[in-house]
Amino acid sequence: MENSSKVIFLVLLLLILSVSSFAGDPIEWTSGDYELRDSVTQLTTRNDVTVSMYQGGTVSWFYMYDDSEVTLYEHGASISYLYLHGSNTATFYGGYIGNIYVDPASTPEIYLNAYDVEFFNGPYPEIKGYWYDIPLGLNFFSIDLEDTDDSAFSYFHVIPEPATLALFALGGLLLRKRRK
Repeated sequence: MENSSKVIFLVLLLLILSVSSFAGDPIEWTSGDYELRDSVTQLTTRNDVTVSMYQGGTVSWFYMYDDSEVTLYEHGASISYLYLHGSNTATFYGGYIGNIYVDPASTPEIYLNAYDVEFFNGPYPEIKGYWYDIPLGLNFFSIDLEDTDDSAFSYFHVIPEPATLALFALGGLLLRKRRK
C-alpha cells in the first residue's frame, strides 16, 4: 500500500509540474520587432516594441507600456486582457479581443479594421461591430472596456475598408475633373 501511495504522489507531482510548465513563464520584451504565433500566458512590452500576431498567437494578459505597438492580423489570433499604459498603438484586423483597459494617464491609438462599429457606454462599456477579414455572419466582435469613462472612446479609430477608400478617391477625381 505504501508503494502505491508513492506512485500516486509522483504521478500527481508530475501532472502539476507539466501543467504549470505548460502555462509558461511571463515574457517581457523591451525592444525590437516580434511575430507571435504561439500561446503566451503573460506578455509585457516596453519601449519601442512591435508585436505582430497571427493565427495561433494568443495572449491571456498583455501589458503594453511606453511606445509599444501590437497588430492582430488574423481571425485565429487573440488577446484576452489588453492593458494600455502610455502612448501605445493597437491595430486590429480581426481576431478576438476580450477586454481592453486604458490607463487614465495614457494616450493610446486603437484602430479597428471593421464596419458597423457601435460604442455602448454605461455601466459596462463595450464596442461591437464586424471584422472585414472573414465571411459575413462569422465576423462579429464585442470588446469590453474595463474601468473607462466617456473619454476612452476618443482613442478608437475605425479604418474604412479598401473599397470605400477607392470610392472616395474616385469621387474626388470626378469632382476635380468636373471643376475643370
